[in-house]
Amino acid sequence: MIPIIAARVGLIAVAACVASPAFAGPAFGVKPGAPISSVKVLSSLSGRYFDIAPPSPNKAFSRYTVVATKETGICQVWAETTYKPAPDRVAFGKLHSTLVTLYGPASSYPGEAYYEAGMDAGWSSKLPPGIKAIDLYHSKSDQGYLVVLAYTFTNYRACRLKGLGAARDGL
Repeated sequence: MIPIIAARVGLIAVAACVASPAFAGPAFGVKPGAPISSVKVLSSLSGRYFDIAPPSPNKAFSRYTVVATKETGICQVWAETTYKPAPDRVAFGKLHSTLVTLYGPASSYPGEAYYEAGMDAGWSSKLPPGIKAIDLYHSKSDQGYLVVLAYTFTNYRACRLKGLGAARDGL
């Protein structure tokens, strides 16, 4: 669902968090299409990926990354955190429940049976303006269990195409 994240992080690992009462705005306060200068950049990762301090962080996450190009602005933001040992199902369920309260039932959600393999829940309808999809997932990594909550904006395709540049010619 989110190839950019998969490419950067490799196999995404488990994510569980203590749900906050409510997010202080969709996408941690990062606005779809906003220039990268609109957020506090902590580091640049290959010129299109930026670790940031978001306007509205959530205490469940320890790292925030955006994808942006000069032409399209910010097209994706994700938050992640790593747990050692693995977070329990209850913690992950609380985060999922908070997202259901905010955005309605997930469009895709394999349920409890898939928890060990890496739960994935996705929302693609009834979302705030400018947001194309929201994905919540986890999996195991070398560092522990990584939980990721990603917001993909409606300008993502244009952003992705700009990032490919000449590599897409003839394809």
